[in-house]
Amino acid sequence: PVPVSGLAAVADRPYFSTPARTGLPFRSDGFPGRAYDGAPIVVFSAPYTADGRFAGVVQGALNLSVVSSWLEQFVPETGASVVVLDRERQVIASTGPNAPTLLVDGRTLPWVRATDAAETNQFVETFHSRPGGRPEQHVAARRALSALGWEVHIRRPLAAMQAPLAPFYMLTAGWLIVCLLLATPLAARV
Repeated sequence: PVPVSGLAAVADRPYFSTPARTGLPFRSDGFPGRAYDGAPIVVFSAPYTADGRFAGVVQGALNLSVVSSWLEQFVPETGASVVVLDRERQVIASTGPNAPTLLVDGRTLPWVRATDAAETNQFVETFHSRPGGRPEQHVAARRALSALGWEVHIRRPLAAMQAPLAPFYMLTAGWLIVCLLLATPLAARV
């Protein structure tokens, strides 16, 4: 049993008060965890009962840096970047060459803004670090994880998506040139 003084110390905290009041599990948005050296975490808690009455909560925390590392294995190595946003639209997982730091406002990312208009959208971004600051086209896609209230946003350069088509276009152009070269003498002979 938890002493009353210990219970009073957590009674007003959402991870305890929400399950106690509603009888439903609780999930926080991302925040820097004190017990994890400031690493971003998400806290989960669920009520448990004894003899049909609320007896406390079972609580756990998920280190979001681990989620980003896990997410990395699913992202192709073609310049794609992925972010996961929580209900407040802050970044709780990210990977790829354009991955923002965790717990920043995801609404400021150009690819998140592009998917606000449509689930899949194309956008142009100018990179000032490149010589000439040439614009580059990207495709952005959004998928809602409604059970969690989270969103997954994927960004991929259009050039990387079209790269597999280049050999096909070269072969087609080559055949077209061969056909034109053969057609001219045959037409002259006819």
